[in-house]
Amino acid sequence: MNLLQQPAEATETIAYFCAAEFLTKADKHTDATRAEVAACAKDGALHLSVHDDGRGGARPCAGGGTGLAGLSERVSTVDG
Repeated sequence: MNLLQQPAEATETIAYFCAAEFLTKADKHTDATRAEVAACAKDGALHLSVHDDGRGGARPCAGGGTGLAGLSERVSTVDG
């Protein structure tokens, strides 16, 4: 993928829902006052990053929820 190509619809949809989930979790669990989402094409792939100023500590499957493990499973469907 170059910077002028749009990602596949499935990739775009998964990126959208992952960003929304990350922001929801940051709001709900981290006491963040600021969050930032960025997406870019790099090495033929879509890279999504979400940063916040919250307290951190997210772990896959923490507390028995799906959280990060669920997001990881979702992106794996498009080789993420």
